[in-house]
Amino acid sequence: FDVADCVIMLDSYQCHDVTARAKQISSAAAASSGSSHVASSSQPFGTIFSRCPVGDAYTPNNKVAVRAKGVISYGDIELEVGGLE
Repeated sequence: FDVADCVIMLDSYQCHDVTARAKQISSAAAASSGSSHVASSSQPFGTIFSRCPVGDAYTPNNKVAVRAKGVISYGDIELEVGGLE
């Protein structure tokens, strides 16, 4: 945690910023072990590419159907939406 800029916790589908608590845990762990974080590599991480899906990735091939109140068929995938409000 000691190298994180921000720590987000997901609790019951709600995000909470727990950065301060994570830094406290990290400091306490480092103090008790007598060590601190050491980089695992001096090499840069590299280029981070955009992960935007291509439009063709979501083509259902004209197969969209509502099978039941809580199930939608989208191509060859069955989407269970019964838990959505």
